[in-house]
Amino acid sequence: MSGNDITDLLLEELDKYGLKGEISDRSKHLEIAWETPYGRRFVIAAKTASDWRSGLNTRSDLRKLLRKDNMHPKQESPVSFQRAMSLPKESIVTHASRERAMQRDIETLVELVMELQEQNNSLQQQVTAITEKLNSVSVVSTVMSTVSFAGQQVVEQPVPSELESLPKTERVKSNDVVLNCTAYEWTLVSAIIQNTGLGRAVVNQCLMRLREKGLVENGLRGQWRKVAV
Repeated sequence: MSGNDITDLLLEELDKYGLKGEISDRSKHLEIAWETPYGRRFVIAAKTASDWRSGLNTRSDLRKLLRKDNMHPKQESPVSFQRAMSLPKESIVTHASRERAMQRDIETLVELVMELQEQNNSLQQQVTAITEKLNSVSVVSTVMSTVSFAGQQVVEQPVPSELESLPKTERVKSNDVVLNCTAYEWTLVSAIIQNTGLGRAVVNQCLMRLREKGLVENGLRGQWRKVAV
């Protein structure tokens, strides 16, 4: 599509809206401008287009400006009663008319593809922004409980773990039981749980506390052993 073809395409599009386009030379480009109730508008077209899609892209930009200004195509003149009641004439389909129809179909498809690409780019930008926000949020592992009081949401203290919910004397007793049931040789945590008779969560928490105190250590595959003091 040459520069003349592009300008003809744009001027024809403006004429559909009852607008008159003015062409100005800008060295390597052409400016197609028109006046609207909201001010002067223009698009830039290449003198020598790289491919036939260049003109369609420019026309797409022109239509966006027209939609932004809330411009609508001219209404076609009403069909006369005599013409409406007359018998239809046999249509003569020529090779040129088929080419024009095919060209219009291709232009419509190209515009649809370009609109879909714009929507896809917009969605990708939204997904990227949401992902960045999610990455910036620190994940809190503590379980929080909320209650409704006087019509407002009140955040309570974190729910304590199973071991921390026990009285201090019971926690110390549980630590001692786990320590006594842990041998100086590597022992599976399942065996320690079975020997203590305590729950898995309590045993694991006790082992963690005993490890902090340097009384036990853990190895591979969930094995634990008592540290010689």
